[in-house]
Amino acid sequence: MNEMLAMNRLIEAKAARSRTKSVITWLLFRYVFTLFHFCSRVKSTTGVLFTMVNTTPECRLTDEEAA
Repeated sequence: MNEMLAMNRLIEAKAARSRTKSVITWLLFRYVFTLFHFCSRVKSTTGVLFTMVNTTPECRLTDEEAA
């Protein structure tokens, strides 16, 4: 009888670890996907502004400064 209880506890402990890993994996996937989506939107809306700023003559490096 004690062996059955010990085996059931072991099975339950493994199942709990498996559920925890699944939840953590899902949350990390969701976080990365959301962050990627958000950053893509920010980049697409501000890309024109960054392009305009980086192409102004004052922002360009001369050949002497680049070396």
